[in-house]
Amino acid sequence: MKPQFLSERKLLTIVFTLFILTSITQAQFSSVKDGNWRDASTWSTDPNATAYPDSTSSVSVSHNVVASSSGYYPAECYDLTIEVGGVIDAYTSEAVSGSLTIRNDLINNGTIRPGYNFWLEIGGNLYNNGIITKHYISQYQRLYIMGDIYNNGSFHFTHTTFSNMMFTPNKTEHLHYIKSMNDSTINLGEVRFVDSLGSLIVDSVAIIGGQINLAGSKIMLPSANPYPNNLVLVNAQIFAGKIEANNNTISTQSGAIAYLGNIYGPGKNTVFSNANLNGTFISGGNWTDNGSERMVIFKGETTFEGNFADWYNGNVWYNGDRGIFIDGTFINNGNIYDATTDKGLFLNQKDNSTFISNGTVNNKAISFTGTCNFSVSDSISATQFKATDSNAVVNITQGDIFFKKTVTVDFNGGTLNLESGSKFYTTYQWYNRMQNILINANGGEIRFASINNDVVINSPTVSGVYYITNSSLNGEITVPSYGYIFPYSGYNPHVIIDGNLSNYGRIENHQSSGSLYLEITGNIIHDGISWKNIETKLNGTKDHSILIPNDSSWAGKVVLDAMLTGTTYQWQKDGSDISGANTQLLTFNNGLSTSLYGVYQCLVDGNYSRKIFIGNKLPSAFEITDVVISNLSGTQTKIEWKTTVPASGFIFYAENDTTDGYPLEAIEPNGYLLEHSLILENLTNGSTYYFIIDQNDEQWNNIRSIPYSFVAGGTGVGTDETELPREFILSQNYPNPFNPTTTIEFTLAGDGLTTLKVYDILGREVATLVNEELRAGILHQASLNSPQLSSGMYFYRLECGKQTQVKKLLLMK
Repeated sequence: MKPQFLSERKLLTIVFTLFILTSITQAQFSSVKDGNWRDASTWSTDPNATAYPDSTSSVSVSHNVVASSSGYYPAECYDLTIEVGGVIDAYTSEAVSGSLTIRNDLINNGTIRPGYNFWLEIGGNLYNNGIITKHYISQYQRLYIMGDIYNNGSFHFTHTTFSNMMFTPNKTEHLHYIKSMNDSTINLGEVRFVDSLGSLIVDSVAIIGGQINLAGSKIMLPSANPYPNNLVLVNAQIFAGKIEANNNTISTQSGAIAYLGNIYGPGKNTVFSNANLNGTFISGGNWTDNGSERMVIFKGETTFEGNFADWYNGNVWYNGDRGIFIDGTFINNGNIYDATTDKGLFLNQKDNSTFISNGTVNNKAISFTGTCNFSVSDSISATQFKATDSNAVVNITQGDIFFKKTVTVDFNGGTLNLESGSKFYTTYQWYNRMQNILINANGGEIRFASINNDVVINSPTVSGVYYITNSSLNGEITVPSYGYIFPYSGYNPHVIIDGNLSNYGRIENHQSSGSLYLEITGNIIHDGISWKNIETKLNGTKDHSILIPNDSSWAGKVVLDAMLTGTTYQWQKDGSDISGANTQLLTFNNGLSTSLYGVYQCLVDGNYSRKIFIGNKLPSAFEITDVVISNLSGTQTKIEWKTTVPASGFIFYAENDTTDGYPLEAIEPNGYLLEHSLILENLTNGSTYYFIIDQNDEQWNNIRSIPYSFVAGGTGVGTDETELPREFILSQNYPNPFNPTTTIEFTLAGDGLTTLKVYDILGREVATLVNEELRAGILHQASLNSPQLSSGMYFYRLECGKQTQVKKLLLMK
């Protein structure tokens, strides 16, 4: 096999050497005038020879020679050189075919002018430095070659077959090079391999038209070359083999179409590896989910620009859908679409594959096998979005997934992970539906007309669900003002929401028939247009709140569950027994109104259940803040503090140590206050005292402070040697309500480690804004940016040393 790259001078040297060696054993023929290949008078050999060239002859053509002028008798020789000015002319009339067989190499420095039908068989290599033309009428100028093609001139055949079996029955692996010495174009026409053992290296620009039947063989584009290595397809069909592009380009001529995969009948898959596609492509093969024969597979990294469709309008050769498989990374910068209404293009991602679309996707179906990454920067249109089995995991890694068409999302129990804040939604089509799927929404927006059985959605913003059947929603659930949750007509779905639900839209039964049952374990904010489903049951295990900020209407039945099992039950509101409420469930048959606002608990066999708060604003978090210690004299010390809700109580204190608890106490006067002070008297000057503050609010909720210490008559407070100033101020955030950013200002009473943290209504920390040493006497600022948080009430707490303050803020998206 010749090396891939040969200079023109080296090629001529090799050919000349071969010519000298073969002249020793083979007859040498040269054309002396225009004439017939089979006319001995047109050839010059030794003086006594009268034969015309045969399979053992080395031939040199310097004039015009007709390969065959009558009948179908083949012209044949061992090797052939066409000199400058030499012409192989293969016909005398349109009705006459020509045939030329060369068992070794052909060197063309002149012209090959094929006939109406012309067969050129080459057992070695073809070196073209001249002209190989295409007949202006015929489509049957065929090249059969066992070796390589090196082009430095004009090259054009309508059919090219690569083989190692023309002169031998052996089936061995064979490699063919196509090399353009000056980056010229080679027109190969239809290309085929006669077996599955061949490989074709295209080291140049090759324009191919018609079918490319690789028969299991492959085409390779070299990865390292100063010249571009391109396949340009002209209304071509390529199938049944592999194309290793090595990051080179496969394109179509302007106005031409390339068919990838077998259109006409059975055949093997066509595989593209690391290809850049540019042009207009159509997928062949009838689609099946398991990827039967005649599919198109893209391996490695593929970039695509142009148009990729299932078929073109008006062609009805084959019914059925077309398909492509992505087994690697596919980057779409073009347009992938269905060209007709009766067929469609299926796109399947295999395990560990990635689809990145910077263009448009408007095809029939998208399916996934295994773990896949799916990223689009524009909307997609697909009637099916599905996984092939329950092990599929699809990661939406960029942008919004918006379905323009009516779509069914069915993952067979598989998982879809949305990027935080992304959207997975569709137009308001009645039959857009989602089923058999686990979605981790990460706060992303879900908008579907139908959520069917076996759907679990974690932490979504549900922006539109017409028709919902038995499903589960988990985490922070938000229904925005334009969103709604309805059951479909005639259905009575039971929907479990394992988490918090904020409704700013509609939660309703169907207008004519169909009732919605909700079961909620978390907190509720209802500030929406309506809430009138048939039943809402609260069955969480922790303290629970139903916040109705603007006293919005709530018409559906509400059931409170004590979540404790016993023999005696007594429900209480604001600490007082509710007459007749002596079962595990407390039911409000006519929804919620302002008259029902309060704090509910159930006493079950003497044990209190969780608290359930119903009202238009949440009770403030009950905390002790801003503790200040001032020594008035050697025997008197003043203790001042604040509470976040009105409260009253005690200071328990002790001298020197607390091994016996706090045996001394100071009692606050009657009344519930926000600002408190007590004077501890009869102290021992110089002694260290320890104390805690004990407080009860109006509902008799009890809290206690951390232990404090001071030295009577001294200047020390705890371990600090100076009295703390009183400028410890936490300002209200602005703006409030906010979305998504707000600012918090504060000043400190003393230098120290300062923390500013944000908590949800369940007391879970959701953000740390400050955690560092800060100085007193300076106005400090911190910002909260909350794209990952759901709408609702939150608290922020400032702490420096023994001083704390808490305020609330409201996020409304």
